[in-house]
Parts: sequence; C-alpha cells; structure tokens
Amino acid sequence: MFWYCWNQALGPWNMIGGFIMMIFGLLFLALIIYIAFQLLAKNNGITKLSITKSPEDLLKERYAKGEISKEKYEEMLHDLRK
Repeated sequence: MFWYCWNQALGPWNMIGGFIMMIFGLLFLALIIYIAFQLLAKNNGITKLSITKSPEDLLKERYAKGEISKEKYEEMLHDLRK
C-alpha cells in the first residue's frame, strides 16, 4: 500500500526522472567513446611518426642535399648493406 501511494505521489516526475537519467547515461557513454577515439587517434599519429624512413633513404636524402660526398655516400651505403 505504501509503495502504491508513493508511486502515485510522484506522478509524471517518476517517468521524467528516468528519462533524464537515461539521457545523462547516454551522454556519459558518448563522452567515454569520444575520449577513447581521441586517444586512439593520438596514438596512431605517434605511431605513424615513429615509423621512420629506412637508413638507405635517409642516406640518399643526405647525399641529395649535398651533406655528404659521393665517395662517403657509397662507403656508407656499402656499410649499411653488409
């Protein structure tokens, strides 16, 4: 009997409160998913940056920029391929 009276006393607020809690729950879940995607995107960016060019490619770039001579390039390339 008490529960019947208590439930009737709340009336429509009982349903509205449940609806509001459902909205907050969905917003919280959306926030968690958003944060997870942001962290994954950031980690993928770091991973992509950490994958560097091969040593031979770096050596070719240095030779193309004129940082090393042809003899030094060939010597270093020979050492890399050993």
